[in-house]
Amino acid sequence: MKRLIFWFFTFLYLTNSSANKTREYSSTICDNPPSVNVDPEKCCDFPEIFDESIMSECEKQANGSPAAVGDLFSDSCVIECMFNKSINSKLQRETMKTLAVNNTKNYDDGFWNKSLITKAIDVCFNEVTDDDMNEIVENIRKEIGSNTNDNKMCSPKTSLILDCFYRELFKVCPEQKFSYELSECNVLKNYTNTCDDW
Repeated sequence: MKRLIFWFFTFLYLTNSSANKTREYSSTICDNPPSVNVDPEKCCDFPEIFDESIMSECEKQANGSPAAVGDLFSDSCVIECMFNKSINSKLQRETMKTLAVNNTKNYDDGFWNKSLITKAIDVCFNEVTDDDMNEIVENIRKEIGSNTNDNKMCSPKTSLILDCFYRELFKVCPEQKFSYELSECNVLKNYTNTCDDW
């Protein structure tokens, strides 16, 4: 099943946010992210949290959306749509937990379990702050230009939450779900665990 996970462009926006500028790491590795050419989905067998039919429907609806640098704008519209159609309410910590836990039951084979899922969601709702959102939205407006209709703008919060969610799952990807035979996967996992980022 196709997944809509947008790690790398959301990482670029987050690393420019005030929250990440204040982070300090003991290693210079974090200032030099590895150059890897591998899709994290090929490294870790992630659980699905959205129905494929909802993904397809939302992709079609977003085709006419204006795009920002890195397609953050249009991708945010797709992800916002998927959450809206899946939970029928505003995205909140507990509603995302319910969605994720219910839709990953088929993956709960002793490896992906409720504890891992809910802990990742808690981390991400604590990490993605309103201050970050205000800064990122302002950057998007600058990149798109003044002709953009603000009423059509989609909040990047949903895509950043989803990005963070899969990043946290990647960090704790069970051995049985991880492709250790791919050297780039090991490089990416080591960086993620060391620096707490993609």
